[in-house]
Amino acid sequence: MKQYHLTLFDRFKGILWAVLWFMLDQGVVALILGGIDLEGSAPNGAKMLQVFGILLVCLLSWLAIKFYRKHPFVSENLPFKRDDLLKSVGYYFVLIFVTGIISYIMSSQGIENTENQQLLESFISDQTSTLGLISYGFVIVILAPFIEELVFRGIFTSRVLPEFPWLAGIISSILFALMHIPTDIWSFLLYFSMSLILHVSYLRRGQLKDSIALHLINNGVSYLLLILMLKGIIQG
Repeated sequence: MKQYHLTLFDRFKGILWAVLWFMLDQGVVALILGGIDLEGSAPNGAKMLQVFGILLVCLLSWLAIKFYRKHPFVSENLPFKRDDLLKSVGYYFVLIFVTGIISYIMSSQGIENTENQQLLESFISDQTSTLGLISYGFVIVILAPFIEELVFRGIFTSRVLPEFPWLAGIISSILFALMHIPTDIWSFLLYFSMSLILHVSYLRRGQLKDSIALHLINNGVSYLLLILMLKGIIQG
């Protein structure tokens, strides 16, 4: 990965950009959740908000990629080929293996699940609207991978600590884990290890699209399996 000389102000601007993108992300999430909450009292308004939220997810994800490609600290834009997809799938199995070990340890200590996962499962179990599941699916499967990778891998590594990519990975993984509401050391390590593997996939070529692909595969498979299990379509 290329090294760049950044002033303290350049790094500060990088942090501000990261905060701005995170706030935009949370604004879209709030809009979609607000639409879902209105389904009982104002179904037409709820549908409009959710559809608008889906469109915003697509727009924000596209803008995130455009921003990353245009800022001056990105490495050469390389194509995402079939081999890169296969490597992302390989990283996914590594991620599943590592997080599976941590989940097993949590279970052996009587910890059912992380608080973040419990909230997601509760939402899916209570959700009766197909549009609600789809709109929130766009948040989990599309928005989160694009924005979180832009913030934690793209901006943080290339605009804040480009000289120390592994240090950037450790610090950004700590922030990533804290963002997912850990309630104990094991839930913290679960999200920390997940973020670190995403960071490794990014550092392989210095391409954000690699970690986005891995993040998207992980969230997509997890969200689909949760829906199928919690709705009784398959046995968990």
